[in-house]
Amino acid sequence: MDEAFELFERMPQRNVVSWSTLVSGYSKVGDMGMARMMFDRMPFKNLVPWTIIISGYAQKGLAKEAIMLYDQMERDGLKLDDGAVISILAACAESGACRMHNDLELAEEALDQLVKLEPSDPGNFSIVSNMYAAAGDWENMANMRLQMRSIGVQKTSGASSIEVE
Repeated sequence: MDEAFELFERMPQRNVVSWSTLVSGYSKVGDMGMARMMFDRMPFKNLVPWTIIISGYAQKGLAKEAIMLYDQMERDGLKLDDGAVISILAACAESGACRMHNDLELAEEALDQLVKLEPSDPGNFSIVSNMYAAAGDWENMANMRLQMRSIGVQKTSGASSIEVE
């Protein structure tokens, strides 16, 4: 990354692609301090660098930072599109960021976005319900199950199969 940074610093003109590439590179190698510094220095940010930095924090299990950036992004007037939501949720799922840190606020925000994308997917509700249970929040767990019933979403039973020769 040192060579990439040196090349970037020598560039006569920089655009959102060059900035985003550097933020992404630092995120992928786990240097969120440098990723954030480069992100903060960006003169213009569209949805791409926001998605990169939020996903980077989520993937590293830094859910609080991801939420703070998401809130800042919304204050700046940007809204996530479906692709950005999926990217961020994939990062959370890959690292277990929400569950690992019992970050129910992030899980609830993710659920809101998932329900907009897939309103009838019971898995979306089950994940958050299970997080409430793991946190010992039985009231919210029960409310989540009631919400599922009220909109006609049912949790599918687990199934497995084996092949016999």
